[in-house]
Amino acid sequence: MFTSRSWSLSPATGGPPLKPDMLTDWQRCLAIIVLTLLIASLTYRLIETPASKTLNARFYESVAKRNGVLASVQANCCLS
Repeated sequence: MFTSRSWSLSPATGGPPLKPDMLTDWQRCLAIIVLTLLIASLTYRLIETPASKTLNARFYESVAKRNGVLASVQANCCLS
């Protein structure tokens, strides 16, 4: 009857699939949670943190340049 999908049939009867018990449901739930946390932590460490450091460095560099220019303009203005 379902020879191509024999993996979904119960092994003893060849009938409908076995219902998972509560322990199996909890194991699947915990596996999904652990997988999600693992992917999130890897993404944070490998993508988010380096990008944040790069963007912060560029921002502070532009602020320093802008403040340096403003300070030199103010110094020249006030000296004359």
